[in-house]
Amino acid sequence: MCLAVPAALLLVFAVAEMVSGDPSGVQHVPEVALILAIAAAAWRWPYSVGMVLMLGGAVLALVFVLWLHPAGITLLGIAVMELLLFIPAIAAGACFTLAGAVERGDFGGDAGSEASEDAQPSR
Repeated sequence: MCLAVPAALLLVFAVAEMVSGDPSGVQHVPEVALILAIAAAAWRWPYSVGMVLMLGGAVLALVFVLWLHPAGITLLGIAVMELLLFIPAIAAGACFTLAGAVERGDFGGDAGSEASEDAQPSR
């Protein structure tokens, strides 16, 4: 769900720009497709893709703040953009990484050792 926030925001940008007559709104569609592809990959490989999401979100957030921020945007505007576009990717990456670590058994437990209903109790 964390990845749905930036995807939805980018779709709003795309639709709003195209409805207002600006054809450059189409540039946001590949961004949304990339976010959805990353989400699908994270579902399959949560640990690895989660790490990439965290690192990528952090790098993009720094790049936006240091080099790409539009002139004249206030500190509050930058903070809102960071919260809406980059922090959800970092949070999703953290959740996927944690889920992948639990699935791999990195916390000392064996992920596949949950007792099934068919298993006989040990005596």
